[in-house]
Amino acid sequence: MPNVATAFFVQGRGEGQTTIEISDEDCGSLPEVPAPSVTKSVTSTTQQANGTWTVVYDVAVTNDDDTLATQYDLTDTLAFGAGITVNTATVTGPTGATLTPGWDGDGQPQIISGRYINAGTTDHYTVTVNATVPSTTTVDDRTCTPGENGGFANVADVALHQKQEQPGLQRATALRGQARVLAAAAASEHAEACSEPVSPKPTKSVVSVQHGADGATWDVTYKITVKNPSDAADLVYSLDDTPQYDSSVTVNSAEVTASSDGSGSVPGVINTWDGTTLSIVSARALAAGATDTFTIVVNATAPADPPPSVAECSGDEPGHGFFNLATVKSGDDSFTVDACAPVPGGTPHWTLVKSSEPKSGSSVDVGDTVTYTLTAHNDSAVPVTGAEATDTPRTASRW
Repeated sequence: MPNVATAFFVQGRGEGQTTIEISDEDCGSLPEVPAPSVTKSVTSTTQQANGTWTVVYDVAVTNDDDTLATQYDLTDTLAFGAGITVNTATVTGPTGATLTPGWDGDGQPQIISGRYINAGTTDHYTVTVNATVPSTTTVDDRTCTPGENGGFANVADVALHQKQEQPGLQRATALRGQARVLAAAAASEHAEACSEPVSPKPTKSVVSVQHGADGATWDVTYKITVKNPSDAADLVYSLDDTPQYDSSVTVNSAEVTASSDGSGSVPGVINTWDGTTLSIVSARALAAGATDTFTIVVNATAPADPPPSVAECSGDEPGHGFFNLATVKSGDDSFTVDACAPVPGGTPHWTLVKSSEPKSGSSVDVGDTVTYTLTAHNDSAVPVTGAEATDTPRTASRW
């Protein structure tokens, strides 16, 4: 298609002013306005101290053309799972960009309209959302599913702005002798990003049951682990531990020591025993993939020979054995784990067996080595503490 570009230059001033007209004719196809592309990613997913979740997304709009600028419209729509409540939603854009007022990712999804972007450049937008995940929210509603609402899903759409207004670009091309006409083409792109709320995974076990330092009470040791199973999201949790023994068993004290990922200490350990519950941590931040480990020692006084209903564990029922319940809370969710050990009864009793090599009765010459083995065995259900064994070699005398 032939096209004539004309440029006018003014020389001189006043009556001596002269206008010079330069024309150039060229023929070429009409270049199509480049369509922008969009990508989206989750920058971070973090649970706050109050149990809510803050999710940050990056939306990147790129003009891949290396010659022409273009204009675009951008929308961003939240597609969270049913039951998840959005508390706040904000967006920031490139320096100088005029954002559409009132964006909320729902009733007003438009972020910007007619945004001018140079060739070969990228605009970045940051979307920040704070949300509450009620305990009634189902697993499906918390899970990301491509193309569907769920989890913290977020959808961005970029479209070519239909009224392209680029006078600066057209003047520049005209001066080169090429009046390049921009042909508006319908174009749009879609991008999704999603992350999921995560829950802590607690476990609990009995480590040991042994007499306390006074020889009369019992020290019952439990281990609790709290793991963050996510490789991307940071969570917050609180932990309490409650011994639930029979009324005939008296809890004297409870103490806790803690470590994180096998080393160091856990900041914020409360270690407060109120006679019923041991408060361990509150609003403890646990990074993605991390594990906290707690060692609980409960000192208790039990009957010397408790009946089976008191001494023996009964599944996950409190009031039997040394039953202990831990409660982990994260946001609106609450999880419990328990562990139990029998209450020892009766009188401690142990036996000692001795053997030798060579065996007793065998002939032994002077200079031979005789090895003795002492084997102690606890014949009762009660741990034996403070026992001592001595061994005195004796030889036959010859008169």
